[in-house]
Amino acid sequence: MIPATRLLTAVAAAAALSAALPSAWAGATLDRIHQTKVMKVATAANWPPQSFLGEDNQLRGFDIDVAIIHPDGVSELYLGQVNGPRMDLATDAVVRTAGAKEYSAATRLYGLVEGHLLWAWDIAALGQELRTHASARLAKVD
Repeated sequence: MIPATRLLTAVAAAAALSAALPSAWAGATLDRIHQTKVMKVATAANWPPQSFLGEDNQLRGFDIDVAIIHPDGVSELYLGQVNGPRMDLATDAVVRTAGAKEYSAATRLYGLVEGHLLWAWDIAALGQELRTHASARLAKVD
């Protein structure tokens, strides 16, 4: 996990740098963004927090915990990892109210592919093993 102080230092440095940029350059860039309706942002693959190099010099993501509480009486705690444009999650705990349907485990996968958000949700419920429950491909609408 990346220490918050490193992240805050990087953000502060970026803010200071952007304040020092010549206004003519910034104006031309803003004009291009307004004209094309596109703003391209990129970082090096080994730049935290999106990813970083591990001890083996391989790119690594970061850990994430997600809690989802459903109105039908099911609460899920997911543990997972974000690696660039992909996020993999698996339940560490599922808690149900007395009236909720039997539900014991789940996985979720999110990813950006060719500008689309892909999503898949597998669940183990009602006596069934883990299997596909829902998935989607979401596209930006202009």
